[in-house]
Amino acid sequence: MSKRLMVLFGLLVAVGLVWAIPACAHTPLLSVEDNEDGTIYLEGGFSDGSSATGVIILLVEIEPYEADPEAKDAELEEKDLYEGKLVLLRTELDEYSELTLDKPEVPYLIVLDAGPGHVVEKEGPPLTEEEKELRAEEEESEEESEE
Repeated sequence: MSKRLMVLFGLLVAVGLVWAIPACAHTPLLSVEDNEDGTIYLEGGFSDGSSATGVIILLVEIEPYEADPEAKDAELEEKDLYEGKLVLLRTELDEYSELTLDKPEVPYLIVLDAGPGHVVEKEGPPLTEEEKELRAEEEESEEESEE
């Protein structure tokens, strides 16, 4: 009788593993690289190797959004919020599951939102003083070339 119990136990373990593997095989991944030029490079994907093309990316202020108590209701409804924090940018990963974005001037989170249970949040690298100066110089040269 113990041989039958061992076989039955082995089958139950095998069935449990077969069910558990697909549940764990689709974990979202987010890689963030600081280009050190005022931009960040993002690459998304899933642990099973599938593409993250079209997955939503948010840049969100770290601090919770505090509405102006004197603001009109219509102004508050226009704000794009994520978990009570102001969304600075909402975009999607490109056909290669990549994206290069300008760093915000405030502390921020990068959110990869592939749907319920498939969200990754990472703190974004800060915009340095050198990068701010570089950005200002680039904006000046663009304005001069437009004139």
